[in-house]
Amino acid sequence: MLLESLFQNDDGCGDWLSEWGEKRQFVMQFANTVSSLFFLLSGVEILMNASSPRARAYGVGNWFIALGAACFHSTNTVMGFLADIVAIASCSTLLVSGGVCAIFVGPQSELVQLVLPMVTAFGALLVPSVMLMAGLPHTDVWGAWGGLLALIVIALCIIVAALNINRPVNVIVFALCWVVMYVPWVMALSGFPSSPYVLYFVADTGIAACSGLLLSLTYTGMLLWAFTKWTGAVSTYVNLLLSLTCILLGLGCTVHSFVPGMCNGVRQNFPFHAGWHLFSSITLNRAGHLLDVLVNVPDTIKSKTNGQRSHQE
Repeated sequence: MLLESLFQNDDGCGDWLSEWGEKRQFVMQFANTVSSLFFLLSGVEILMNASSPRARAYGVGNWFIALGAACFHSTNTVMGFLADIVAIASCSTLLVSGGVCAIFVGPQSELVQLVLPMVTAFGALLVPSVMLMAGLPHTDVWGAWGGLLALIVIALCIIVAALNINRPVNVIVFALCWVVMYVPWVMALSGFPSSPYVLYFVADTGIAACSGLLLSLTYTGMLLWAFTKWTGAVSTYVNLLLSLTCILLGLGCTVHSFVPGMCNGVRQNFPFHAGWHLFSSITLNRAGHLLDVLVNVPDTIKSKTNGQRSHQE
């Protein structure tokens, strides 16, 4: 039965596991289940501090993410995984709608503002569902789903940067190039079979430390450069920084979830996937505050336009 079918990946690596159910068909991952509460706390904080109804609704959506994650990790079943991704996709429609609202302004753009978030959510759910029906490894399904979620967050960050950085193209291109370097590095560092050119930078502890320091210094320099060109509120910059940084750190915590055979070494002694929950909850929380900024962009543009007209008159 689909209800009892286990989701076969290594999310539970290093966690405290317990079989339960009438036939002991479910597997409880204690640390991962408890750490799902981070999403609940994220939603509470957004509800308390967000100003727009859409952002507060997104805060409520974080509660469903917490529920979906708890269902998944308390059972480790395919049905639990589906509950998890449905909750995240539903909540992400609000993030996408905020980005679309900021880009497409005006009465003629209303259809795009309504349709594009639905299409995005449908695509995000369709890809892992089709992969499951095709019988692909669950690690690949999780990897595709995690990648789609990361793309939504990165797209949101790009939109915010484009709206708040003076001449943003160079900064955005540099940031994307840095991400392209970071992702292979962190995967190679985690033990993923990689190109010899990438493996050289993690060949031993010293080289890995030096290359990691170089990446960190480059990232810090990029953030400082972006700040010198920043035209928006400082709080928006901080939220953007935290959203992007935490999704990247979270990736490093959960490589074993989408790469088979990675449950070894220190990962067997610590529930690193709970770290993914921590960092991704921070990302989603800060994204809620970025959503608060994006939904106000049309009003800001309208106010500036009315002010210019009044000045001309």
